[in-house]
Amino acid sequence: MDSYFAAQVHKVQSSGLDPAATASQVAAIQRSQQLYQNPLVNMAYTFMEPLPVGLVITLISAAILRRKAPVEPTAASAVMTT
Repeated sequence: MDSYFAAQVHKVQSSGLDPAATASQVAAIQRSQQLYQNPLVNMAYTFMEPLPVGLVITLISAAILRRKAPVEPTAASAVMTT
């Protein structure tokens, strides 16, 4: 992650923006880097990234697989019909 954040800082610094915008974007990247160093925040991000896709796939498969079970006659109803 350190190399990723370093590459992002380099990209912002070489983009040619005015110094105030560059400084604010570099500060935002550094705040993100500090957040990623916290293991709880890192686990939360790792959990949240695939969650929407998994939720959508789960709902679609549940809708496809949802069907009513055939009603089987019970012993009591079979006795009444005979």
